[in-house]
Amino acid sequence: MAVAAAAAVSARVAAQRQSDVDVVRLTKFGHVRLDSDNVATEQVQRDAEIGRENLVRGSEPTFVKSEESANYIEECFFREYKPSTWIAREYTPPSKPLQAGKVSAPDLNIVDSQYFQPSPAEPDTKYTKDFAASSQSVTFEGNEIDSQYFGTPQRETSGPVQARKETGPVSARDYLRKLKEPAESSETYGSHKYTAFLPELTKLPTEVIISMLKKSIIYNQGGIIALSKPYGMVTTDVDGKSGCVLTDYLPALAQRLGVDKLRTVHRLDRDTTGVLLLASNEETARSLSQMLEARCLRKEYLAITRGVPELKEGTIDIPIGVSVLLGRQRMKLRPVQGSTPAAKTFRAITHYKVLDCSGSACLMRLHPETGIRHQLRVHLSQAINCPVLGDHKYSHEGRFAPQKLGQDLLTRLELKQAKVRNVPMHLHASSVTIPAASADVVIRAPLPNFFVYTVRKLRLKLPANNQK
Repeated sequence: MAVAAAAAVSARVAAQRQSDVDVVRLTKFGHVRLDSDNVATEQVQRDAEIGRENLVRGSEPTFVKSEESANYIEECFFREYKPSTWIAREYTPPSKPLQAGKVSAPDLNIVDSQYFQPSPAEPDTKYTKDFAASSQSVTFEGNEIDSQYFGTPQRETSGPVQARKETGPVSARDYLRKLKEPAESSETYGSHKYTAFLPELTKLPTEVIISMLKKSIIYNQGGIIALSKPYGMVTTDVDGKSGCVLTDYLPALAQRLGVDKLRTVHRLDRDTTGVLLLASNEETARSLSQMLEARCLRKEYLAITRGVPELKEGTIDIPIGVSVLLGRQRMKLRPVQGSTPAAKTFRAITHYKVLDCSGSACLMRLHPETGIRHQLRVHLSQAINCPVLGDHKYSHEGRFAPQKLGQDLLTRLELKQAKVRNVPMHLHASSVTIPAASADVVIRAPLPNFFVYTVRKLRLKLPANNQK
């Protein structure tokens, strides 16, 4: 009887242990689950202790599979679709440590394949083949945000971000302010406006230049032909180094106009615009030349100057002579010393009148009595210290350098000082008056676009007969 009782006790203990195992189950997501009709047993406590020990060691529990249904998430991450449930068991360390960045091919998924490479012995071709083919054309480059915050730009950038050269964080206010400011490139500053107004004549075809000259004719009567000379065109090639010379195009222009020959009566500087007289016959050319020598032809100019003279109206009567500066020829004031003038010195007389002023700039009307080379430019620069705006040759005493403008002019013209070299010379032959028996002939040339642009930027007021 004692034996039967012992056997019954052993059976109950075995049944209890079996029920303890049956009621404890680990779900697919690693959670311990208990049946609702039972309570936790020693087996659950033992499994929990094993789990805590694994977490302390910094390892994850391994799992064994039992036949049961798997879900879609398990299939995506573990890839071997086999009906299974996951039961925790004691952690067993691997026989060989895993190499950094190396995993076996069966353990790679589409995410792992981007960060880990399979070992050479086990190449993964099933999941990485398509990704490797598509990733060959993908390149990673630093962007503007990286260069601002990390200070190691990977490539050159352009625009407002490039203008900020200092490293470190940038506040949103500073960044937006940089976006609103005009960039220093020629696309947005005033120098680009001047470049757009002034085409490069040396790059234009001959036919285009001839058509442009024909359209610029403003007077054609009685053998007198007057055209509005464009900026950058030389009247006559004196030294043989000029690129675009007017006399080279006169034969073709004469053919377009139906005359035998066109003759130049006087000349204008390369960067001076305005009225230029031509003659279609020898008699008219001789008559106009005699008028020039007798100072019967009245020529008037408009100029924008850097600086305002002390006297608003006056006459400059100072001789001008030829000088050499740094191996280049340049005209210079040569006041008469004693009774004998120096060699290569010519008398020069210029009448000027200030029409309007704006800050450190003013608009002048000029009337030269004589026709000495660079007379107006030398008188304005060296006599009254008001050089023509954009006249970089006569803006400095002992050197050739771009003109230096005051801050008020830079602000209104939307220029940086480094871009002033692109500002053209603002000297325009506005009119020529030819005396005649019945009535004087007055020929006026319209202002070029860049001249009008500067007048508007500086808020200067033009005379009524030069409004555009």
